[in-house]
Amino acid sequence: MILAGMISFPAFGQTNVHVLDVGQGLSVLIESDGHYMLYDGGDSHKSSYVVSYLQNEQVSSLDYMVASHHDSDHLNGVVGALNAFPVKQVWGPSYETDTKVYQSFCSAAEEKGLSVVQPSVGSKYSLGASASAAEAASASCAAGSPAGFAASSAAAGSGCGRAVFFSSSAATLPTPFRAPPDQLR
Repeated sequence: MILAGMISFPAFGQTNVHVLDVGQGLSVLIESDGHYMLYDGGDSHKSSYVVSYLQNEQVSSLDYMVASHHDSDHLNGVVGALNAFPVKQVWGPSYETDTKVYQSFCSAAEEKGLSVVQPSVGSKYSLGASASAAEAASASCAAGSPAGFAASSAAAGSGCGRAVFFSSSAATLPTPFRAPPDQLR
């Protein structure tokens, strides 16, 4: 099954999730209040599609670029976007590999003066300008407010006490990074 389209979570401002049809592989663009995160980019034959899609969406820069792992069907489009757009932070796994696409990824990040970092589990990062509204809803939720529960539920389909994955505020970062292939069993 191929997923393509856009999902929108309109709580706390506007958060849009674009699942790009890159065939084998994955590419997701997340937009909140004019700020963007690209999660993976598909294979080499879809790299120009990913860049064109971002340009058509009027993306001028990326706050975050995430490479979940170094397989070509996830990394090639990331390299294309890294070469085409200003990027503030690049996230990726800690292992290295000897493929050409991995070397291109490292070179493109280095040319922009960026280090590829791996966020620690439980870290929080914000995307967009609505962090204070979401934090207020979280505080209401913690205090048992029905309004906070409704706001949290609308934002990500979850109630109080559950993790919020997509929100326009700081959210707990899931660990999307896969272990190196030689460590998978």
